[in-house]
Amino acid sequence: MTNSGIVGNGLAPVVQARLALWAFVVVNLAIVEFLFLTAGAGKNEVLTVAKFFGLHAALIMMFQLLLVARLPWLDRRIGMDRLTVWHRWVGFTLLWTVLTHATIVVLGYATLDNAPMAKTFLALAGVPASLLGMLAATIIVVTGVISTRAIRRRL
Repeated sequence: MTNSGIVGNGLAPVVQARLALWAFVVVNLAIVEFLFLTAGAGKNEVLTVAKFFGLHAALIMMFQLLLVARLPWLDRRIGMDRLTVWHRWVGFTLLWTVLTHATIVVLGYATLDNAPMAKTFLALAGVPASLLGMLAATIIVVTGVISTRAIRRRL
């Protein structure tokens, strides 16, 4: 590294780190899109859209963890303060993606069974995999709500 903060390849360390983060996102997004396109359609169009949001929610969660993993290479180049700010904004995206996924899943099964959404929600709660998803979504929503500045000030 030279005095100007430029490394041998001509890129500043912060630029290298940002490029690495973008590469992580793009490669994983390509994998998620491949999985979505090769998995086939859901039981109806609504559930296919729900699958799309579910896969992307998983990708966003991975990115969330990467941003606050305290990886020394990223910390030194970008700074934990900036990574935490990015984590916060990605967290809002995750919150809305999870809520959208959950709502569309219930809507999709309600449409499939021609049943009210409340009844479908309760029926899905009886399926172990769905119940785990509901619990995970609840944890994400509660964490998101608690993380808002207005709520944190009152805690």
